[in-house]
Amino acid sequence: MTRQHKERVWFALSLAYAALRVLGANTFLVRYGLNIAVFATIEFFSSAVLAISSARFVQSVVDAKRSVARRWFAVVVTSFATPDLYAVLVTHKVPPTLLALLVAMLLGSAGIAMLGVQRRVKRARLERRVSDQ
Repeated sequence: MTRQHKERVWFALSLAYAALRVLGANTFLVRYGLNIAVFATIEFFSSAVLAISSARFVQSVVDAKRSVARRWFAVVVTSFATPDLYAVLVTHKVPPTLLALLVAMLLGSAGIAMLGVQRRVKRARLERRVSDQ
């Protein structure tokens, strides 16, 4: 599978995950003041940026381009956090248990994302070593 193909698959998966998040937000957060149209716009835009920037981040780490990797990392973190930050800032009177669940989901998805990036970096470095031989 080529790098471009992998990036397209990652992009599609990111948007599918965004759709699930929008459905979840619509189900659980609209009643607490979340504007679902605004959230969906932010979520889909951020997910597209996240998909592209995380792929570029991984490639810059693999290529040992630290300054480029730091810039992409800033974009990754910003695009990852923006939808959740919006939801937290505009909702009101969210029950503590729901808030705890949202924080747990955010931390869990961040952890999974970090493990995924680590795995993609290792795989890309291995593929590069094999192709260089």
